[in-house]
Amino acid sequence: YLCKFMNLDNNKNVKMENNGEKLPTISLNGNDAKDIKDNGKISVRESDSSKKKIPDNMKKYIRVGIAIILVIIILFFLTLTISKRKIEKVAGNSNIKKRKIDEPRLIYETRQEEPFYIFLIDAKNRNVVYQEMIFDKITVGRSLDNNISIPHDTTLSSYHCTFIKRGNLIFLKDNNSKNGTIYDNNRIFEETMIMSGKIIQIGKQQLIVQIDNVK
Repeated sequence: YLCKFMNLDNNKNVKMENNGEKLPTISLNGNDAKDIKDNGKISVRESDSSKKKIPDNMKKYIRVGIAIILVIIILFFLTLTISKRKIEKVAGNSNIKKRKIDEPRLIYETRQEEPFYIFLIDAKNRNVVYQEMIFDKITVGRSLDNNISIPHDTTLSSYHCTFIKRGNLIFLKDNNSKNGTIYDNNRIFEETMIMSGKIIQIGKQQLIVQIDNVK
């Protein structure tokens, strides 16, 4: 303010006015007091106490905002640290798996047994030959859905007998046929191992068995 003083006492307290408005009494130092006596005017700045203060509510909000920012920063660094550890863990597991793959290991292979060919040669007419490859088992009978079908012989049962492969051996089984199955002049009632060159009789059919490896 550019003020005109009204009175200066011995204690250097001055009463001032500004365009007719009375201002609070203030204390001056020696230089200011001398300047007032010489010029009758003095420039006075607002004191710090006259400045606007920050409201308490605003201070509270500022503190809360700062606290939130600090929490966010802490959480960010925690998340970053956890992510880094996870990446290191995954990388470590990958290295372990790689080492396991590179390590020598035993490989067990199940060797599949080779199938056989079964030839049933008509003993009366050797030009008639029934041929079938056997992996597990094959059936013989009058029905058309057998592996070896002989539909013209009515003395055969629909599914007369079965050839069964067990390892490198072939077995013959009668399927409760009406007229039975005869192997090497003996009627069979249970699974019987058979060999090449022997004769099987089913119905009216007399068949020479020939078993060959598939090459």
